[in-house]
Amino acid sequence: MNKPRYATADEIKVIKEFVLIPIVLSVFDRDMKIILSSIRSPDAYADAIKRAMDLATQEISAIKQFFRVRGIKIIQQEKRETGVFASYLCRGYQNDISLLWSFIEAEVDIRKRRYLGEMIESIVLENDIDHFILSKSPPVNVEDL
Repeated sequence: MNKPRYATADEIKVIKEFVLIPIVLSVFDRDMKIILSSIRSPDAYADAIKRAMDLATQEISAIKQFFRVRGIKIIQQEKRETGVFASYLCRGYQNDISLLWSFIEAEVDIRKRRYLGEMIESIVLENDIDHFILSKSPPVNVEDL
């Protein structure tokens, strides 16, 4: 069976993840700097954040492999006043995606909790859980994407 020319709904979910994860990493990095400079015994907190950042980095690697297999390439990302804009190529066709800051803020919070090991089922509705790449026991296998 031939692959669709344009990005499928599942591929668009992965593209959104690829846009969101670097923002999560930036937030973790900022939070770690704050914790290290303001808490007397920051080691346990810093270690938890480092592990979460490692998981996020592993997920980016899995997504890049997924992109190679599917013929997807992010060609531009730009932060704007309203949110983040990204252009991508999917099997030779160019398209764009825009994520509003209000959406990004909520999604980043969910991902931070997930990477830190919190059970996110209590945060999001069960039918929304399929929007996440990471399973309850990371890291992700690219074949699962």
